[in-house]
Amino acid sequence: MNHDLKVTEQFYSGTTLTNWLRLLRENRFAIDPRYIPRALFVTFAALVSLPFRLYEQARFGRRIAETRLEKAPLFILGHWRSGTTYLHVLLTQDPRFAYASNLQVILPEIFLGSARVFEGAVRRFMPQKRWMDNFLLAPELPSEDEFAIANLCPYSMYHSLAFPLKRYEYLRYCTMDGMAEEEKRAWQEVVRRYMKKLTLHAQGRQLVLKNPSHTARIAPLLELYPEAQFVHICRNPYEVFCSTLRMYERMFPAFFLQQPRREEAESYILDAYCGIYEHYFAQRRLIPAGRLVEVRYEDLLRAPLQVARSIYDGLGLPGFADVEPKLAAYVAAQREFRVNENTLPEALRQQVAARWGFAFDAWGYQREEAALELAPEYQLVGR
Repeated sequence: MNHDLKVTEQFYSGTTLTNWLRLLRENRFAIDPRYIPRALFVTFAALVSLPFRLYEQARFGRRIAETRLEKAPLFILGHWRSGTTYLHVLLTQDPRFAYASNLQVILPEIFLGSARVFEGAVRRFMPQKRWMDNFLLAPELPSEDEFAIANLCPYSMYHSLAFPLKRYEYLRYCTMDGMAEEEKRAWQEVVRRYMKKLTLHAQGRQLVLKNPSHTARIAPLLELYPEAQFVHICRNPYEVFCSTLRMYERMFPAFFLQQPRREEAESYILDAYCGIYEHYFAQRRLIPAGRLVEVRYEDLLRAPLQVARSIYDGLGLPGFADVEPKLAAYVAAQREFRVNENTLPEALRQQVAARWGFAFDAWGYQREEAALELAPEYQLVGR
């Protein structure tokens, strides 16, 4: 698949003009010539949506400001390719929960007032499946709120998808290392306002949000929502590395505005994982008892209903018996999957075992496992 030919499948399609110009300026407008059509498309989209943003603020600004979250969000944490998506979609089969949809993260500034105007375009430009697996995509299906944060402000790790030459600089917006206090407060205000918009749209239902970047941000999230609940999912580190590398190779090139050096991807994955989990293990102790449940990807695939029940019980969420039939029906519909077989070269395997040894030890995975066979990648369909 030639991702260099893709122009319109950009998550920046809903960014604000101010945010977009700032990103271009801080990257010195260094766009690879082959990707100039993408940059022009994003610029065009930002200009087209400007009057709709003004309309949304005029119509909903006061209601957004007055919106209160009666129940703090439930955050699903875990490294990319650890099963966060499957867990997210499974839990949000419960109609009492709300989530950020693909449309709401792509168009975070206009979805309240103009969703119907742009839904057709989003559906048309969005690929039907994720490129690194068979997860189905559609405007109404659950997504990551980090895409919305990236569209609303410069403080997001996901800017490295478009500007990979500065990927380590953008990584600090995940771990928040070296961020000025004013930058942190600005990030929190973006998150607070976006949560209010989602809550207003969902008519007050509790938000269940999946965002791997939040794995390193427990402390600032608790500052915003002291009553927040958390679920963390882990996966065999060998499999996480291989699956993440596959994501880099199959998905990320469609977003590039700069051409990165391919050989740097492996070291960046190793470094980012260490940074994220250094913060997770240091900050999870801040979560009050009864507000964090940790589960394993392998258990989720083997017994998804039992894992879901353990989450409800561990967080004190009521009514699992009422929602269990909905979850069971969803699980039954996900029987189709394909197995991605992959072997990890010995040199990389040794690096993963050495650099991520703390994760093997923390979650009880064996470093001596032989040739790697990736677990099934479920082809999920939304409710």
